[in-house]
Amino acid sequence: TEHSRPLVDKLARGAPLQVTSLVTGRAAAREIPFTLKSVNDADVPMQVRIAFDPPGSFTVSPAVLEDVVPPNSVRTFDARLVAPAPVPPEAVPPVGYDWRTSYPGEGPALPVVLTGQGVLRAEAGYPVTRLAKPIEPDGVAGDWGTLPILCEKTPQPELVRGLWKGPQDLSCRIGVARDTKDFFIVVDVTDDELESSPDRDPWDQDGLDIVIDARPEADRLDPKKSDKETREKGSLSFFLSPGTTPERQVLYGKQSYPKGARSGCRTRPGGWTAEIAVPHAVFDAIQGKAWESVRINVCVYDFDTSTIRTGLVGYGTYFWWKPDWDSALNYPGSGTFRRR
Repeated sequence: TEHSRPLVDKLARGAPLQVTSLVTGRAAAREIPFTLKSVNDADVPMQVRIAFDPPGSFTVSPAVLEDVVPPNSVRTFDARLVAPAPVPPEAVPPVGYDWRTSYPGEGPALPVVLTGQGVLRAEAGYPVTRLAKPIEPDGVAGDWGTLPILCEKTPQPELVRGLWKGPQDLSCRIGVARDTKDFFIVVDVTDDELESSPDRDPWDQDGLDIVIDARPEADRLDPKKSDKETREKGSLSFFLSPGTTPERQVLYGKQSYPKGARSGCRTRPGGWTAEIAVPHAVFDAIQGKAWESVRINVCVYDFDTSTIRTGLVGYGTYFWWKPDWDSALNYPGSGTFRRR
């Protein structure tokens, strides 16, 4: 109704959301704490109810959270996921929850109620390896050794629009490191059929997007600063497609690369490799001090069955490492790398 519409909008913005997915330490534990936040920007109190639905033999304490968020204020809710035995952060399963937000009715008006569902996730973050000697981003992963992060499936199946047949068709390994001057990311891609052309954009052929949110961690975790427009002010994107040599790589928007950033993306037997280097000074300038952590995501594009030769567009597989930051599956803190 005309009366309830603005209140429904405020109830939707007040839906309880996970504050951060990051947990302290990487040791196995039986209890994993988490926090949700609800924002009430209306001039009336908002009732919030959260009921958790943990998987299997896991439990949540308390199982139900309920409280009133005063007008124009923020309320946080704390709970603990309890495991039957100690588990490392990477083995903690997603925890579903149902939420309900409502405003009381005034006079003859009925209460305004909104319901929905959410998912909690745990992540310990990743270390940034310190290199013993500098490397050059030439699209060759041999000087990295075994890359630590294996990506053999995507968390966003609805974005896989191609005919993905398994890890042999498309998968990748990711490594992140630094030396005294630069920050490095390498993505080594297994791809059974190469589709590459210097005349097409990277997202319309085999290629990838590496995106880095270099804002201070407090800003990255602030729900009020999570919109795309705000995030892009402190983010860097690198769109690359492989060539037979680094000089033949396909780059998009190289003119907007920060000063000193370099990249190399080249084919190899059975796939291709992309490397980028960004000076520490770029992150330092964004964070206003020596940078402490950054958030990273990678999306690999795979176009098979002669997409380029037939001229068809939009028949590729879009293979995300972490959920797309602009999707409903996104969760705060995913893909965070900490300097050490």
